Amino acid sequence: MIRKFLVGVSIAGMLALGATAVTHAYTTSQAAQDEKAQSVSGTVEAIGSDHRSFTLEVGDGDAKNTMEFVLDDNSKVQGRIVAGTLVAVTYQQNGGKNVALSVSAQS
Repeated sequence: MIRKFLVGVSIAGMLALGATAVTHAYTTSQAAQDEKAQSVSGTVEAIGSDHRSFTLEVGDGDAKNTMEFVLDDNSKVQGRIVAGTLVAVTYQQNGGKNVALSVSAQS
């Protein structure tokens, strides 16, 4: 009976430690991902024919630049976005591409 109790307590302890380690790993991974995230606002110049990419004009006056973004399965798009829409984009660089994490139409 004592043996069963000790085995049960040992298993419960291992499960608790495993859950803590998994939670820590996820939190660390999420924090690293958030640190790499960048934000920019601008006007959508064009949307790709596949509706999975778009070009954004950023900057003011003579300092305007064009940035290209791609959407993946995890990208969140809020609002109706067409060419000429002012948007805020949160993105990460992945494989040399700007992958949009979120795109929000601004009013």
